[in-house]
Amino acid sequence: MRRCQFQCISSTIFRAVVLLVMGVTLRAPVWAQRELSGAAEVKLTLDRLNVTGSVLMIAAHPDDENTAVLAYFARGRKVRTGYLSLTRGEGGQNLIGSQQGDELGVIRTQELLAARRIDGAEQFFTRAIDFGFTKTPAEAFEKWGREKILSDVVWVVRRFRPDVIILRFSGTPRDGHGQHQASAILGKEAFTAAADRNRFPEQLQWVQPWQAKRLLWNVFSFNRDQEKEAEAMKDRIEIDAGDYDPVLGHSYGEIAGMSRSLHKSQGMGAPERKGSQANFFVTIAGDPAKKDPFDGIDLTWDSVPGASEVSRLLAEASHTVDVSHPEKVVPLLLKVEPLLAALHHPVAERKHHDLLDAIRICSGLSLEATADRYAALPGGSFKLTASALDREGRAIELESVSVNGIAKSGPVQPKASAMPKNKPDTVTITANIAADQPYSQPYWLRYPKQGATYTVPNQLEIGLAENPPLLEADFRILMNGQAVEMKQTAIYRYIDRVQGELTRPLVVEPPVAIEMPEQALVFPNPAAKVIEIQVRANAAKQAGSVRLEAPEGWAVKPSSQEFNLTDVGQQVLVPFQVTPPSGDARGAVHAAATVGGQTVTVGTEVISFMHIPTQTLFPAAE
Repeated sequence: MRRCQFQCISSTIFRAVVLLVMGVTLRAPVWAQRELSGAAEVKLTLDRLNVTGSVLMIAAHPDDENTAVLAYFARGRKVRTGYLSLTRGEGGQNLIGSQQGDELGVIRTQELLAARRIDGAEQFFTRAIDFGFTKTPAEAFEKWGREKILSDVVWVVRRFRPDVIILRFSGTPRDGHGQHQASAILGKEAFTAAADRNRFPEQLQWVQPWQAKRLLWNVFSFNRDQEKEAEAMKDRIEIDAGDYDPVLGHSYGEIAGMSRSLHKSQGMGAPERKGSQANFFVTIAGDPAKKDPFDGIDLTWDSVPGASEVSRLLAEASHTVDVSHPEKVVPLLLKVEPLLAALHHPVAERKHHDLLDAIRICSGLSLEATADRYAALPGGSFKLTASALDREGRAIELESVSVNGIAKSGPVQPKASAMPKNKPDTVTITANIAADQPYSQPYWLRYPKQGATYTVPNQLEIGLAENPPLLEADFRILMNGQAVEMKQTAIYRYIDRVQGELTRPLVVEPPVAIEMPEQALVFPNPAAKVIEIQVRANAAKQAGSVRLEAPEGWAVKPSSQEFNLTDVGQQVLVPFQVTPPSGDARGAVHAAATVGGQTVTVGTEVISFMHIPTQTLFPAAE
């Protein structure tokens, strides 16, 4: 977000703000590349279907997580693994650009998601904002609101339903940063509060109380004295996060280095360490662990009532798969699909998504949904091309495609439902955007902040790492006469002459963007100065007026000016004469454009780096 401030160094101050604008590789030089593919993906996906356990790590910031431990659990033990970062790291440094504050939080959010695509974990956040170094947890709680952020941690625990919760910090002064301490304190409280239906009962219309089996601290040390203290701890357990995985071709320590190196804005490039990496844990609450973090916890389908046949079929698929012909296990997987639906159990619901992934991967089925553009206006449309490709010739039929998200359309049937081998079957669907559709914006930036927390009115958005897809194509596929439904996020695909094929998320944008180039303007005396507002067209044929709204006592001439932009990207500078009042004064002015009956008070800022998806922000003028 670019802030334009006009200031006077003597008696008169005028301030205005206008917002502008792996083969088996686990590496991701561009964000759209899949981090795991081929035989490794087949094997890992099938093996993971047979494991029902889950673990959630809690810390304060992006880059606080132990990526080796996350990779060990997600890729090695194949349990569902999550990382809850209280903040998005808005108070950190930025070694790759000029973005700070909200924009840096967006970058670090996407860096965490890129890291999770490598180490295999999921990502969650609370509404807390990283406001910089904090000496004590009390300072963090004062700015955040202890109960507010505790409710977010409890919400994530109740939704994720972890068997084990791991704290990255101890909740004591040994953690250093007060926000580090706060994350552990809240994690300890949430371990108990999540199971108490009297705590945050308003959440229970969506989730149920949840009691994790145990709470662990992943012991760490900042110095030699702390190392000695850790070595003397009784009843600690050990895992080797440096184990080698022959299917992936890497140790979990190497994967951790790849993952951590995606925190590029923080200069967190890390070695891809080979060899043993001992990690220690101590039990803080719950059933004590004697040898393993999952001691006494059933990680198999035996933990789900009525799932014996599901267990048998999935075990058979995993044990008999030929990675050269994974399509041969698809009939087994198809038998599991209705059985999972009939269980009506949270684990089964969670595994249903994984099962559909396995069916798609093993069958060689490719699904795509591409838009004709990356941006549309409210009242405009996206033209989507939905494509299904049967690469193995398994007599797969495309029955229909529907569109869901901010626009709904379909179902649309293809001209011929039977798909020939390795030839795409496509349908074209127009997704019409409502005239009152809000511009795209990360959900946590849509509303004014409340102190050092984000305002998120929708409970179901709290905890999410990012917005749900703008549009999704819902494919109804027939395999062996059995219908399955699979979703595919709609994207914009394009070619860069240097980087090759790239993709970009879809956005809804305003018809024009307004920008005030100067960040600071000094009024040494009451004389008027000319301020030039830049208006840029996001779509062709945009005509309207732009104005500056100044506080009382400030004079702006003219009151508004007309513009007429014919081409996309065309821009014009519109001058205004601003006269400050006499004497000391301070105020803020907002730029606004009126186009086709719409009032636009935002600019456009595009954040583009090769290691994360392109992010388009439409910050509100302040």
